[in-house]
Order: sequence, then C-alpha cells, then structure tokens
Amino acid sequence: MPWCPECKTEYREGFSVCADCGCALTWHRPREDTPEGPGENGAWEHLVFLYNEMEADIVTGLLETEGIPVIKTYKGMGVLHKVYTGKATGVDLFVPAERLAQAKELLAAQTRD
Repeated sequence: MPWCPECKTEYREGFSVCADCGCALTWHRPREDTPEGPGENGAWEHLVFLYNEMEADIVTGLLETEGIPVIKTYKGMGVLHKVYTGKATGVDLFVPAERLAQAKELLAAQTRD
C-alpha cells in the first residue's frame, strides 16, 4: 500500500500523489517520529511545582512546542482526586536534565511578558 512520507497517511493502490500535501507516495511506511527523551544519562530534573493541572497543561504545552519532553507527577492525593473529580491539585513537572536550563529560560521569558 502506498504511503505519504509527509502526512504519514496510507492510501489504496492506484494513488500516486497525496491528496493533502501533493507529495509523491512511496511504498514504504514512514518512520514515526518519537519525542526526544532524556539524554545519555537518562536523568530527569524537577522544573516546577504548579498548583493545578490547568497551569501544568499550559506549561507542558509551551515546553513540548519547543521540543522539550515533560513528565507530570501529582502530589499526595492528587492522582486519586483527579480520578474522582477530573482535576488535580499539586503537579510537579520534570524535564530531561540536559534541557533543564532551556526550560527554565522559557518559563522565565513567559513570566516577564
């Protein structure tokens, strides 16, 4: 089956051009890009504690837009509270150790604006 190397969409036989982007289709399934994880040492560093999950989602979106992966953990009963109410309080964000300085700069720039 043909695949679009840009959109990663599978097509039926008989198609040769992607309907979305106009790219020539190939017979090989495109490789899935995976987000960059922690570096060689695999260490994650604490970046920030946020009061609620809405704040955590905003910061996570900012960091992931810049290609910085994020792990969220919840304080105390935060996970259980999230299961019952759909909301969590007390969220810690962690980033790969070698990206910590970049993440802190991004957050500092946002608080200055």
